[in-house]
Amino acid sequence: VFITWGLGAVGTVHLCWCAPQCAAAGVVKVWSVATLTQSRTAIVGQRLSLDITGENLDMTAPAKLVLASYDCNDAGDSEVADVFSCVGECSETGGRLESQSPFGLSVPGKMKLCVAGTAVPESFHLDVAGPLSLEVTGSPRAGALVELTVEGNALTDSNVVWLGIGCTGDRPPVGSIDKVFDNLLVKVSVPFGGQYTVCWCLAEDDCEAPVIVDVQSPVTVSGPRQPVATDGYLHTGDVQEMFRIPI
Repeated sequence: VFITWGLGAVGTVHLCWCAPQCAAAGVVKVWSVATLTQSRTAIVGQRLSLDITGENLDMTAPAKLVLASYDCNDAGDSEVADVFSCVGECSETGGRLESQSPFGLSVPGKMKLCVAGTAVPESFHLDVAGPLSLEVTGSPRAGALVELTVEGNALTDSNVVWLGIGCTGDRPPVGSIDKVFDNLLVKVSVPFGGQYTVCWCLAEDDCEAPVIVDVQSPVTVSGPRQPVATDGYLHTGDVQEMFRIPI
């Protein structure tokens, strides 16, 4: 016999079977979440830890952070932002959940935490900020403004976006940003041609670990490439490279 009903109580619930005399038929533990606190702003590409408290929580199984529009058990790898396991003192009343991924949260979006295959209530959903995809306007040229549209979740005009050869090391000038609906319209200029990575971070003071926007789609900028440092003299055979020498 399968019976479904909504439970308003939390804790240990006794099942009773009456036909017509009533007898105990078993015990069901009803779990609930009291608090869910995150260690920092949830940002794609960065690790996150969560402190959870409640009653009858199953802290032995890994917990998953899943896009809110997907079912806990049906979400594929692309819909799961991270998997967490409990560290330190863990019990039915809660504990600390630490990220298992060395690369941090893999996808931005509105997330729900799935504990033992069941989602926590909607009031405890998390918002993971970050870029998801990139659109380039026109054909970018060196020395001209390159226009980019960055799509993602929880993006703001206080984000920082730039074009670079990779996202580490010295940071070149950042682009101007306008918020257009949920997207960012970025205008940035680069002096040389080449393959550029679009880099994003949450704010000026939070750029220690910038995120690459759309790893599969670098931006190709046409124009002369940056010259390689030389001894300052022109040599035989260098004539065809003269256009690359800055004046």
